[in-house]
Amino acid sequence: MSSITEQVMEMYNKYPYPSPEAGREKLEELAYLLKIFSIENNINLTDKHILDAGTGTGHRLTQAAKAFPDSHFTAVDYCETSLSIARSLATENELKNVLHKQVNLMEDLQGLGEFDLIMCIGVLHHLECPATGLANLTKTLKEDGALLLWLYGELGGAERMRRKQAVRLLMQGNNNDYESGIQLVKDLKFDQFEFGWNLSNITEKELNSLIVDAYLNINEKLYDCDSIGNLMKDSGFKAYVISGVTSEEDAFLYDTRLSDKTPLNCKITNVSNLINTDLLKERYNALSIEDKYRVVDLLFKPSGYTVVGLTEGFINKLPENSRLRDNLIYIKK
Repeated sequence: MSSITEQVMEMYNKYPYPSPEAGREKLEELAYLLKIFSIENNINLTDKHILDAGTGTGHRLTQAAKAFPDSHFTAVDYCETSLSIARSLATENELKNVLHKQVNLMEDLQGLGEFDLIMCIGVLHHLECPATGLANLTKTLKEDGALLLWLYGELGGAERMRRKQAVRLLMQGNNNDYESGIQLVKDLKFDQFEFGWNLSNITEKELNSLIVDAYLNINEKLYDCDSIGNLMKDSGFKAYVISGVTSEEDAFLYDTRLSDKTPLNCKITNVSNLINTDLLKERYNALSIEDKYRVVDLLFKPSGYTVVGLTEGFINKLPENSRLRDNLIYIKK
C-alpha cells in the first residue's frame, strides 16, 4: 500500500465520510441518480448487480438500496472503519440486498464478479492513480454495462482550492493535524460549502467531517471536460457522456443541444438561454461535440461532473434521440 493510500485511509478512519451522524433524510443523492438514470434510459434495475465502489459509511447507498429493493448491491471500501458503519447501517435498516467487502480500488477487482452497473461517486479523484482505478473497475463490467462516475470540477472548484491552499500554508506542513486544520477552517470562516457539501442543521461532528473532506484531504484531482476525456481514453469504454454537473449552488442534467426541453422536470444546462442569437447559434452549431462540451464548461463552470462510461452493448440499448445518445463522445483508440 502506497503512502498516499495510507494517509487517505488514516484520514477517513479518523473522520469517516459521510459522518456516522449524518441524517438519513439528507443523503438521497444516489437514489435520485439511479432513479433518473433508469427512467430516462428505460433501464430496468430489477435483479441487476450494482457495485458501489467507495461506499464510505454507506449512508447514500442505504437510501439507494431501499429505493431499489429488487437490485443486488455490492458495497466496497478500503477503510474498515467506514465499512463497519455501513454494515451497521444496513443491519439497522434490515437491508437484504447489500453485500459489503473491503477492497482497494488500486488492485485487481475481478474477484468481485461482474456487474451490470457501477457507481463510483466522489472517490476516483482521491485515488493515487485515477486512471488505474477506473480501468480496474471497467474490467468488472458486463458486456452491456455502464459506469456512473462523479468527479470534482476544476473550474467551479477554484474558490475551494484557493481556500484549501491558504489552510495548508497555515498548517505549516502538519498535514495530519486534522484538529488544528479544522479549527483553522472555522477561524477563517471557510466552513460554508458549495452544493453537495452544504448541509443544513448539522452537528459539530458532521461539520468536522465535511471540513476534513473538503479542505484537508491530502490527495485529490480536479477535472474539466478535456481532462475527463483524457481519463476515459484508456478506460476500456466505447464512449462516454457527461450526464450531469453541479455548480456552487445547484445541480443540473447536462445537455449540449440547443433545446429548452426539460427531462423529468429536472433542471438542465439549457444552452439555448445563452446561445440565443442567430450568430451565436450558427457558430455553436458548427462546433464538434468536443468543442460544444468546452463551451458549456466555460459557461457553467462546473464544481462537479457526473460522467457515464458506456460499453458498446449499453449504447445499443439507449433510446433514439435520447439526451445521453445525443451527447455521446466516442473514444478514439
